[in-house]
Amino acid sequence: MDREGLSRQVEEVAAPMLVSRERVSGLGPVWAVEKRGHVPLLLRARDPYLIAVTDQRLMLFQAPRRSRRLGASDLVLAKRWPTFSVVHVRRAAPLLQIRLRAESGKVLVLEFRPRDRGIARQILDALGYVPRGRVKAPRALLPGPPLPEKPGAASGAAGAGANGTDNPAAR
Repeated sequence: MDREGLSRQVEEVAAPMLVSRERVSGLGPVWAVEKRGHVPLLLRARDPYLIAVTDQRLMLFQAPRRSRRLGASDLVLAKRWPTFSVVHVRRAAPLLQIRLRAESGKVLVLEFRPRDRGIARQILDALGYVPRGRVKAPRALLPGPPLPEKPGAASGAAGAGANGTDNPAAR
């Protein structure tokens, strides 16, 4: 089934589970696995899932095989955002990997293909994740000394040289 068909199915199945004013803001495919013990992720088999992101929660559905329709029994996880915290984000080509820790201590590993990274960004934004070394507020809004002026933008008439004339030979 194509992406649009799966999207419609996810919306149909998720609609009765949503509270008032809650809407699905993003959905798509994801590879997921629960990290257990000291077994390296490289050796763990990932399974295909469908993820639905709302303003209040994350919903994970087992991806249907072949021509089977998605049903309510395919819902694997439906948790509110405060349940999760971001453990690690890894941008390795071609997948974007997000590790989320639930309140129970379990770690859920989600991997997104390049075309589905918009959904990953929605998850990170909902959890308030800010990459290391980045500042959330624009630099102009941060307290501190003003930004230095560009060289050559000294006071005076626009385009004027050091002697106040526009003649390049006089400079």
